[in-house]
Amino acid sequence: MEIIRNGADLSAYLRNINDIYESNGWGRGYSDEKIRKMFSASIYRLAVADGAAVGLLRAYGDHVVETHVTELAVHKNHQGKGYGSLLMKDLLDAFSHTAVYVMAFAENRGFFERFNLKDRSSKFTVYAVAARQ
Repeated sequence: MEIIRNGADLSAYLRNINDIYESNGWGRGYSDEKIRKMFSASIYRLAVADGAAVGLLRAYGDHVVETHVTELAVHKNHQGKGYGSLLMKDLLDAFSHTAVYVMAFAENRGFFERFNLKDRSSKFTVYAVAARQ
């Protein structure tokens, strides 16, 4: 497994990225142009196995104080193999100097709690971890 980060050429993975979104019910038919725009405007990680992207993580932040995870998805055929955890760990390692926030579905609470992210809101689920000194 390899992790692809910002700045890498995504050309070989555009169809895989579309497939990840579709397999999770997050829309259909993302054009190559749309995917390029989405990823060029964000902090991203791709989990690549056997030459294909099987998972993705996108986030936004100022690289100084805060980072907001907006998407973490693994293709349905590859879930349960640790790809999501590897993506999250890689992002947290790179941005440990910032507060990291995740707005998550209630059913994903346990996943984010494994990374020491804590529920900080009673109105909707926002997980945050304080910046490490």
